Amino acid sequence: MTTRRTPAVQGAVAFTAAVLVLWATRGVPGAVAGLAPEIWEGSPWFVADQAMRLYLLLPAAVLAGLIVWIAPGLWLVAAFSRPASTAEWVLRGFLVALGIQATGTAALALVVSGRVPDGAQLGMGIGLGVAAGVVYAWRHRGRTKEGVAPPSPTGGAVRRRSAILLGLAWLSVVGLLPTLFWMDLTGDGMEVLEIGRSLGWFPTPRGLIDVRLGPAAGMFTIGYPIRWFQALWGPIAATARLPLALYVPLLYAATLTLIELASPRALGRIEEVALAGGVAVVSLGMAFNASYNPYMADPASPAGLSLLTATLLFGAAAALFQRRTGWFLAFFVMGLLTRPTMLPFSVFVALGAALTHAEHRRRYVGYAMLAVVVAVAVSWLTELAYRWAGDEVTYGSASLIQRFRFLDLLPWDRLRFVLVPVGVVPALAFFAWARQDAVARTLTITAGLYFALVAFPAFVALHHFTPVMLLPLAVYWRCVLAADQSRSRWTVTAFAAAAIATVLVLPRDPGIPQVFRSLGERTAITTGDYGSDSWPDHVAALRIAGAIGVFLPAGPRLSDPGTELWAQLQLPFYARAEPDQADFLFHPVGPPPSSDWVTIGEADGVAVAARSLEDWRRARATVPSTDFQSRWLHIPAEMLFEFIGAPAGRYDLDLGALPVLWRVF
Repeated sequence: MTTRRTPAVQGAVAFTAAVLVLWATRGVPGAVAGLAPEIWEGSPWFVADQAMRLYLLLPAAVLAGLIVWIAPGLWLVAAFSRPASTAEWVLRGFLVALGIQATGTAALALVVSGRVPDGAQLGMGIGLGVAAGVVYAWRHRGRTKEGVAPPSPTGGAVRRRSAILLGLAWLSVVGLLPTLFWMDLTGDGMEVLEIGRSLGWFPTPRGLIDVRLGPAAGMFTIGYPIRWFQALWGPIAATARLPLALYVPLLYAATLTLIELASPRALGRIEEVALAGGVAVVSLGMAFNASYNPYMADPASPAGLSLLTATLLFGAAAALFQRRTGWFLAFFVMGLLTRPTMLPFSVFVALGAALTHAEHRRRYVGYAMLAVVVAVAVSWLTELAYRWAGDEVTYGSASLIQRFRFLDLLPWDRLRFVLVPVGVVPALAFFAWARQDAVARTLTITAGLYFALVAFPAFVALHHFTPVMLLPLAVYWRCVLAADQSRSRWTVTAFAAAAIATVLVLPRDPGIPQVFRSLGERTAITTGDYGSDSWPDHVAALRIAGAIGVFLPAGPRLSDPGTELWAQLQLPFYARAEPDQADFLFHPVGPPPSSDWVTIGEADGVAVAARSLEDWRRARATVPSTDFQSRWLHIPAEMLFEFIGAPAGRYDLDLGALPVLWRVF
């Protein structure tokens, strides 16, 4: 009887401990976010006199928050499903948790009038975990059902892999701590922060400045972990970035699932660590380099969004190989609501599997057709629902087509985005066709097709290549598992490749820009009330994009970001000053409050004023370094932005200029 109940008891103890840790450390993340730069003593990457708080209490708080958030999914998957491994259990548990948390968050928004109190959100999250634990215990009362319960945490392999998952989460927090807590938000980071915040008012997420997210944008799912962290610790910038500590271990679990699926053996101890290192380095490269901002890369987005997407892509691929239609559809729909790349990736996997698995060819072709039908249905229903509610979709399906208007016919330089993040060697496994089994060959075909999809457009971003950064690891380790040769040689090679990749992906300038934090301390905004419990007042403070363009250059086509500060819509987050103490003021069009102010200009009903034009010019000229990215992963502005590259002729073919096709574009 005792042995039969051990998993339930251990799970209950772990969940209770996580809740207690959350309570005990509830003030730590906010305090860390408010630490002044003076404590850094030259480097923010290790602060010795704050070591206990930064490197023990803070990661403990984050890990506890993640455990409580994902617990309902882990309980229910253990109760009703038969995961083949710890990695598969965690991966499926995350998917179920995401669905449950989204449903619960939507229900709260529908029931509560106005903004949902943070306490209600926390109570719901903890309550869902308790309820799911009760369901698990009820399912296993007085009997044993082989294969349903998660493996005992006292088992060596399970304990080891659980430690790796938790270690990756801890490493994500500690290794990226300055960028998570102290670096300025970028426009992309501000966007996902606001997506999470909108879930305090609405049953479905809304983008920056009340934008309705259409199928081409995706990002429906990214807000739910962010909303949870905001309920725990308030809307600090780190809440948009901390989900990265969830996505990195999940991506490890997803990649491990693809590697061991129908393989002759499982990875060994050292091999598991080597794989974890490879996944960590790819994630590190994304966190430090994936950006549309000239000064910094925000781990919240595109990095966090891309790692979440890759996790769902790999989860769908694993379910497809297993021919588990229900799980495939669940991963596929959730991934489609995250990023539209779920459709082509899934079709490529299905078609690749049809070519390499002759005995199941018709079934895999059926999966490809199913993916297309479901994607069309989800896209149509999403846009229909918005229009039925009287809302206009900002990013509709048609906006995707424009990305393929301009083409680069010889995109050889894009190969560095596949080779560099894995340290070159694992990517060579794509060419070891004779050593690949059917699954590895399918992944190789998928990688080739997906690379062509994202490489030939003339204007690309680093995060477009995330799946093909990670697929080399899956193919490499599948080849290792299939080989009869010495394991140690391939493991040492993997460690060496990860070390090389680490050197290649690190940023040239590891500084932590805080220019917008400093500027915000001198800026007041009176057009709305950012952070208010009233959604209209909160959004009104964000409707100053045009005025920000008057105050600072609002894009790389307007100025050199190395000489003039390039602004995005992160300024309202940092604007803390009262009007009578501010140096810069955003106010409704009309005379400024007093003669002390000099009007700079106005746009869209918002005027901008400064106490001193000289101070304003100095603020414009205070810029961080623009050489932050790794030189191996740097993407110049003319390759990143169509509005810069197209007028400059940085493309080989314009499909919009061809007969007939011009009607499409």
